Amino acid sequence: MHLFLFGGSPPFTPQLAKIFAGLARNSLGKIAILFLEREGWQAYMPKYTTELEKHGLKNFLFFPLQSNVSESG
Repeated sequence: MHLFLFGGSPPFTPQLAKIFAGLARNSLGKIAILFLEREGWQAYMPKYTTELEKHGLKNFLFFPLQSNVSESG
């Protein structure tokens, strides 16, 4: 299993996408994308997925995170 953490901007240069895709294929190609759920998020996801799709990856799982923090206890 590999964990890549990115934030703030699209993460995948062509070279990094190639490396990432090679690692993901070794683990059945499941890619989880955690993101802050904001208006228009669906339109933004291709900035993360397009370079990976060029390398044959298609199994993306999208997990929205809450943008506000709450205390419990």
